[in-house]
Amino acid sequence: MKRREFLGAAAGLGLAATAARPNFLFLISDQIRADALAVSGNTFVRTPNLDGLARGGVRFSNAYCPQALCTPSRASLLSGVYPHTTGLDHNLYKVESALRMPEYRLTPNWPALLREAGYATGYIGKWHLGEADPGLFDYWNGYNSLKPHWMGKPYESQYRSDAETDDAMAFLEKNRSRPFALIVSYYPPHTPYQAPKKFQDLYAGKTLEHMEYYAAVSAVDWNIGRLLEKLNALSLEANTLVSFTADHGETFGKRLGSTNKTVSYEESAKVPLLVRWPARLPRGLVYEGGVSTIDLMPTILEAAALPLPARLQGRSRLGEMEKRQTGWKAPVFLQNITQKAVDGRPLIERAVRTEKWKLILRDRLRNELYNLEEDPGETNDLFPDPRWKAKGKELAGLILDWGRRLEDQVAVGLAKVVAAE
Repeated sequence: MKRREFLGAAAGLGLAATAARPNFLFLISDQIRADALAVSGNTFVRTPNLDGLARGGVRFSNAYCPQALCTPSRASLLSGVYPHTTGLDHNLYKVESALRMPEYRLTPNWPALLREAGYATGYIGKWHLGEADPGLFDYWNGYNSLKPHWMGKPYESQYRSDAETDDAMAFLEKNRSRPFALIVSYYPPHTPYQAPKKFQDLYAGKTLEHMEYYAAVSAVDWNIGRLLEKLNALSLEANTLVSFTADHGETFGKRLGSTNKTVSYEESAKVPLLVRWPARLPRGLVYEGGVSTIDLMPTILEAAALPLPARLQGRSRLGEMEKRQTGWKAPVFLQNITQKAVDGRPLIERAVRTEKWKLILRDRLRNELYNLEEDPGETNDLFPDPRWKAKGKELAGLILDWGRRLEDQVAVGLAKVVAAE
């Protein structure tokens, strides 16, 4: 059945046709590290609600953003393709809408497809794809970026995330009787690190670098707990697919070329990813294989029983979650342009992560190779060691093949040099 015929048939059958489809609550937090959750092994952070979400569903322990920068990552989240395909490899400011600019290719995207299929769609919070309402959602309360974390005077007015959560709960209440897809995008713990005092008090007396960053993580966790409680109170929990992720991580300035992000190291490129759907997915599953957040679009569309666009570069993980197939299936590929100039200008990176290894290729200066099984902190670069030259060539060959297949000429150019050495 063709897509248009499929959507027409579903619309003709009314709500009964979509009764088995899940609602979607898509939660995203800006600049949160993969290791910033207690359930991920962090011994000092307080994230009881996200930990509970993980225990009630699936936690992906090796999830990566396609590019560790806000706009490119968010564009890929919506469109299911890499930044070199969307044309967005930089942040957008003072433009109306990326979706209305022909140089950027963000169509098809999953919010529009769900809306066409009869879902009530909403967006609340940080957007970073333009200053104006993009026209994708039935309800819009978003903004581009750079809003303060407070509705008024810092620490003396309402925290913006609290207000956004109030709005999200009102959306759930209003749309409880029809299929819905709501995105709630929290700005914290993005710089400046700020959180209400009650969350700072959770870390009082601890010798902890960047305490207020983790206090902001706990503030996000608290608001997510409020949303999850609302779902339960409305009897929507069982058939709502809840996901939580981030657009990128946080390096705290401790990596080459990075103030906070934009590099292929774990602290920057690796993100939390949690998925819960009680009606269909197992509980307490840890998916250890590598995935990219571009996999979320095909997963969402398959869950909604909608056709997958041919352009997609991600893959649905729904069947793997259902069957508990949690191992590595394929390498994960990364794209980055460093935040800081290095030797006069930013570095351009392409990287591959396999089960045990990561190779980072750059347009100049040094490439890097890490055995993540033995060196998860990426402190011992093996690329200069001639004993590991064959491994570097092997991994460069993966980037080369991937770049050719997906028409990423930067990846092809960088990988050819190493693969031919």
